[in-house]
Amino acid sequence: MAALPNDFSLAALESAYGQGIPCPSDFSFPSHVLDQWTSKQPQSPAIIWASPDFKQERIVSYEELSDLSNRAALAFEKHGIKKGDKVLVQLPRVAEWWIIIFGLMRLGAVPAPGTSLLVAKDLKFRAMSCKATAFVGDTEACSRFQDISSEVGVPLVFQVRTQDDGDLGSSRIDFQDAVSKVPKEAKCDHVQHASNDLALLYFTSGTTGDPKMVLLENEYTLGHTITGAWYQLAPGKVFANMADLGWAKAAYSTFGCFNHGATLFVQPPPPGAFHPSSVIDILHRYPITSLCAPPTIYRTLVTSAALEYLASRPIKALDHCCSAGEPLNASVIKEWRDKTGITIKDAWGQTETVIMVGNFAGEKVKEGSMGKCAPHFVVGIIGPNGEELEDGQEGELAVRTDVGGGAKWIFKAIPQATSRRAKLTSGKRNLEARRGTAPETEVCGTRTSTSTLSGGMMMSSPPPATVSVLSRSRVHSRLTQRYSNLPPSVPPTKREARL
Repeated sequence: MAALPNDFSLAALESAYGQGIPCPSDFSFPSHVLDQWTSKQPQSPAIIWASPDFKQERIVSYEELSDLSNRAALAFEKHGIKKGDKVLVQLPRVAEWWIIIFGLMRLGAVPAPGTSLLVAKDLKFRAMSCKATAFVGDTEACSRFQDISSEVGVPLVFQVRTQDDGDLGSSRIDFQDAVSKVPKEAKCDHVQHASNDLALLYFTSGTTGDPKMVLLENEYTLGHTITGAWYQLAPGKVFANMADLGWAKAAYSTFGCFNHGATLFVQPPPPGAFHPSSVIDILHRYPITSLCAPPTIYRTLVTSAALEYLASRPIKALDHCCSAGEPLNASVIKEWRDKTGITIKDAWGQTETVIMVGNFAGEKVKEGSMGKCAPHFVVGIIGPNGEELEDGQEGELAVRTDVGGGAKWIFKAIPQATSRRAKLTSGKRNLEARRGTAPETEVCGTRTSTSTLSGGMMMSSPPPATVSVLSRSRVHSRLTQRYSNLPPSVPPTKREARL
């Protein structure tokens, strides 16, 4: 478990993580983070789950989450799953998702979460691409998968029982029943882990071409300590995230939250079309202190009808709001701040990374911008040939992939894109962006089309046309001053960080 700074300011994060986050060679998130927080605060809530109509509620303590994930690991092992096996997971927002993810990680197996939008052909593609050995889902997801399970050679199907389930499907293993057969307080502590073992496997959205696998190691999960600081989380804080569990934003929320010993609020969306009242209701009923939602949700929250409803349902505890995935209108930020006193803080990251640029605490927010570069990442604005640009010039947002966090995650996470990336950047391996269309505006994505700003970050919205960032003088000039001896064709190095 990483040492946490005294506050969430960028200055404090620079001081705490300027040289990277020390990671044990045998690091595994469940044992090194979840279990450590369990020993400190066993009865503190890890997850608060509420049904869409608020008639049912479930609180899972840190102690219970630790115990159930240990028992889940042993249940999976009993049915033949072992270290290195890839397991597809397609579930709605239920507490079992975290029990399953942490259980597989304890076993050294690799969960591959998928969104609720995936149909049989999508599941087939993913199962064949990652050579999956098992599938976990609710009754609907299991039915979809069993249509193609024989084609992909994956007969092992676990069904998670939910409120809306009918009978257990044929040839399926009842997940809750399998876990209940493992004695309480049983431990899955016999598996040897390494910090560079695979922890998670995500598929990009496939906006351009087929979805690509993104391979994430154990050490990656510790890196989301930075993300949790952007969320401004700590023990006693409650965090709500509006993303589908199949997107990498769920990993941002999971590891960002639990690295800081906070509580995750979970609620399945009400049936039918989205309505902003559902968000206002949870902010009114529960002590949620931090909210992360895509711009599309914030836009609905500032409509006249939503603001009228908000006036009748005052917010209970919210003191921090953040957003990512696509640009957020300055007018929306202003309207929300005028009504709540809270400024929505933007950020940018990708499926294979943690937060790389963000509006952190203590920094003045320029409306329409996504902030300053996070500790350990090397971010700059460059021209078409990789040259460093003058202040105020339009260019490309670039992340170096030969040093710091970029080397640790971007370059390693998508091996099939490595050779293409090297060709595109003349062997420098330092570009992860496209050209912009207006001053101080960049289109953020990758030249390899392996991930896009929206595809892995938030929800299933199309990739944005533009993303506003701070001018180069604010993002990048301080790096130039510190490393003025670097060749002009290479974005200056912030530090030789290790994560």
